[in-house]
Amino acid sequence: MLNRSNIMNKKSFGLVIAILLVATSFGGYNFYQQQQKEQWELQIFTLDKQFEDQEYSEALKGYQLLAEKGYAKAQFKLYEMYFKGLGVRQDFKQAVFWLKKSAEQGEDNAQYMLGIHYKGGIGIEKEIKTARKWFEKATRAGNSFAMNALGEMYRDGIGGQADKQKALNLFEQAAKKDVGDAHFNLAKMYEVGDGVEKDKDKSNQHYLASASNGNIEAQLYLGETLYNQGKYKAALEILEQAAEGGNAKAQYLVADIYYNGRNVEKNFYNAAKWYKRAAEKGYEDAYFYLGYLYQSGNGIEQSIFDARKWYKKAAEKGNEVAQNNLGVLYEEKFKNGERAAYWYRKAAEQGNLKAMNSLGDLYNKGFGVVKNYQEAMKWYKKAVE
Repeated sequence: MLNRSNIMNKKSFGLVIAILLVATSFGGYNFYQQQQKEQWELQIFTLDKQFEDQEYSEALKGYQLLAEKGYAKAQFKLYEMYFKGLGVRQDFKQAVFWLKKSAEQGEDNAQYMLGIHYKGGIGIEKEIKTARKWFEKATRAGNSFAMNALGEMYRDGIGGQADKQKALNLFEQAAKKDVGDAHFNLAKMYEVGDGVEKDKDKSNQHYLASASNGNIEAQLYLGETLYNQGKYKAALEILEQAAEGGNAKAQYLVADIYYNGRNVEKNFYNAAKWYKRAAEKGYEDAYFYLGYLYQSGNGIEQSIFDARKWYKKAAEKGNEVAQNNLGVLYEEKFKNGERAAYWYRKAAEQGNLKAMNSLGDLYNKGFGVVKNYQEAMKWYKKAVE
């Protein structure tokens, strides 16, 4: 006959066995998960290599398989491919779908980028508070770019109340991880005393660190400062970095240094290259110089058509020298007196002496205008007054 003690012992023994079985089961599951993760990491290493080699179609297939199995890193890469249209038609909806999947699994880069999408309304409805939430999640995971982004929201009071001290702390954390934008934000705060005591030395230190870490705005700031101080060689070294990064003003300043030979040997080829890049980005001051180089054929293949194009852009912005030069092209190269007179008049009305004299010549010859000696004399007199 079983007594109560025996029954309890048997129950306890059964409970221990059950616990051991469950523990073994979980242990086995964890072992399986670990093995699976290691397999995925090996596969993603191969896929990343294909991605780097621009074998996008093959990489896409592999990322897709892993993403569908729930691998967050693959989901994030799939987002990048859909967002940029690499190996697949660009599709913002699909991009954001995979970005969310990755972010929800704790991939901090995905969390940061999802914040960027919500903040800017890129491929998704703009939701500032949701953006802030994802920046906070990524920040807690140690993402330095998210720290800077969250700091900017605290600094500017976006998605919540402004808090300069929190912003400062976040910028400092990100700056310790060499985030150029964070150094730039700190530089601006110390420069103007925004939430901190003004400190020019600290500001300059952060500008330098920001420029060294690839921040284009900091590179332009330092380069332009050196340019204005007449330290052109040092300016050129920094400005070329910003120019390569696509900053139009930096491109213009680099062109100017080469064009004028400011403490460097004149180089019309480099000048033309950078004026062209700046002009194509809409930097108005570059229009005239690019037109002139096309007209003269210095540093670039001569073309009166390209010269006309860029002179016209500069002339329409009110550049009197461009207006005069455009008049010269129309008179001498295109043999169009009417258009020549139009642009000479524009330049003359702004006080351009050459244009006044040329307009007088047109009236004297009756080229493009009705011949009028009195009108010719009027402009000749203006040119010498």
